[in-house]
Amino acid sequence: VALKGWLYLPKDSIKAPAIVMSHGYNCIKELYLDKFAEVFAENGFAVLAYDNRNLGESGGEVRQELDPWQQVKDYRHAITFMQTHE
Repeated sequence: VALKGWLYLPKDSIKAPAIVMSHGYNCIKELYLDKFAEVFAENGFAVLAYDNRNLGESGGEVRQELDPWQQVKDYRHAITFMQTHE
């Protein structure tokens, strides 16, 4: 399942600590995650904000179905993705 999200990078920084963000449980990234991510990026963090599977722009079927254990696994995948970048 493809997870879709936004990557925020700090200005003037090649290497930065990272934050991975997703709404807990059933919301989509457009519900204010961007505001938090922008502030973190302005303060030197790289931020990945993404939609959980079956929600928002991310893939997955059945739409709107919530599986907390699968969301934990997807968080791990998102963290791994961020680890592949400086």
